[in-house]
Amino acid sequence: MPGTYAHYKFGKDVYKRVPEAIRLEIRKHLGLYEIGLHGPDILFYYKPLFKNRINGAGSAMHDRPAAEFFGPGVRMVRETGEDHGERAYLYGFLTHFILDSQCHGYVEEKRRASGISHSEIETEFDRMLMVEDGLDPVSRHLTDHIDPSRKNAAVIARFFPGISSAKVEKALRSMKWYSDLLVAPGRGKRLFLKTALKVVGAYEGIGGMIVNYEPNPRCADSCERLKELYEAGLAEAADMLPQFRQILRSGAELPSRYLRTFGAEEGEEKDESAGRNAEKIKKAYDI
Repeated sequence: MPGTYAHYKFGKDVYKRVPEAIRLEIRKHLGLYEIGLHGPDILFYYKPLFKNRINGAGSAMHDRPAAEFFGPGVRMVRETGEDHGERAYLYGFLTHFILDSQCHGYVEEKRRASGISHSEIETEFDRMLMVEDGLDPVSRHLTDHIDPSRKNAAVIARFFPGISSAKVEKALRSMKWYSDLLVAPGRGKRLFLKTALKVVGAYEGIGGMIVNYEPNPRCADSCERLKELYEAGLAEAADMLPQFRQILRSGAELPSRYLRTFGAEEGEEKDESAGRNAEKIKKAYDI
């Protein structure tokens, strides 16, 4: 999956390409849209150094068809008939799904072929995007847009049955804390972080999130390919968000595109049970 900055930038770029009616809904609840841009990734940060039910749910969602999230989400919004930011959150979540499903298959392919960690591949792409935007990737804090308020957490928790708003709030605060912790322009802090992550056995998954001082030349090809997939995702999002807005308004069926997972390319059955349950999902979520 792409990294934190890529998802944030993608959400801003999508906003520029959608009709004003959608922009208005987003502007009313911008904070929830911007949290939605990170999809289920926010759950990764709930006590991230140890496996638990909450961060496990974030990982599991990536291997499940998106319909399992968006189907109940659409139904909930339509049944309540109110909007406290749920629509904006869903729009943001949809951009996350689009970019993840565009890029993740390639990232896994690159990881297997190169031996470079998933996190470093996506962080190198973040690095390239930040440089293109005139930012210093080594010292840039990436989650200043995240507002971990109780109000936002209460709205988000409605989309995750079994996860309380207090746990969502903790995950959001943890996301900001860990993201800031990994900003390491100084060599002393950088050495300390890498050593500590190795001691607790978390270096493989988290160490690559510390931005390299210089670009890793072995990721030059993946950065260029991910940029192509990013652009393809923008074109797709320009169609999918207006279509999704109509689904929210009319209750129309979700297209089969939502049978894809967050973490696999089209046609790729990463989770065999997803394939076995496809017909059940189609029926349950009106696809």
